[in-house]
Amino acid sequence: MRCARLVLAVVVVSSTGCSALIASRGQDLSELTTKKVVHATFAKSVVRYGEGCPYDEFRTHRKISENWRCEYLAMAGVCTLGLAEFVNVPCELFRAV
Repeated sequence: MRCARLVLAVVVVSSTGCSALIASRGQDLSELTTKKVVHATFAKSVVRYGEGCPYDEFRTHRKISENWRCEYLAMAGVCTLGLAEFVNVPCELFRAV
């Protein structure tokens, strides 16, 4: 019984933060500063609007980094002492795949 508690404690502590790490991986859109860099990264746009319109639409299957989600996932992991990771990691893996 004592060994099982120790193993559970090690697993819980070692898994803390994995869901936040998964959410932060991918293409970071804040690095794309100019229109030329965006076109070089995502190739051609799906819908290209005229000169008066300030944006183009792109379609991609890449993982986009969600840095805002990292904070919420990390808070949930800390508040539940890592137990939220048992739910959050499979959910984030499902979203990533």
